[in-house]
Amino acid sequence: MIPNLFGGIDHAKSLREIGYTLGTNYSKEKNMSYARINMVEFNSAEDAKIFADDYAANAAAEFPEAEILLAVTTGVASAVLTSVYPDKDAFDRSAVARTARGEANQNKIKGEIVVHEGEVTLCHTK
Repeated sequence: MIPNLFGGIDHAKSLREIGYTLGTNYSKEKNMSYARINMVEFNSAEDAKIFADDYAANAAAEFPEAEILLAVTTGVASAVLTSVYPDKDAFDRSAVARTARGEANQNKIKGEIVVHEGEVTLCHTK
């Protein structure tokens, strides 16, 4: 039985049943989804728009194992891109496509892309 921290409703159990867990105590039961978050600043609003349009048109084909691809415009010349894979192995297999996309767009990007990655501990959608 999972300790109930939410006033009588065992939310962690229902999440685990669909393949996600809250916290790391239960991550050994199933492979955890793995995510990458990219924070990108572009040279201009035009570069950001060109990138966003291309990503919307091609990312699903370039990253076929991704369960979620999410792009958020955070400013006129910035974005946050999140991709979620079923596990770390699937994430690792996307490295070739990720490198190719980065090289093809390096002239649009100001400085370095800030990257975070790790296990997904909560995925809630309605």
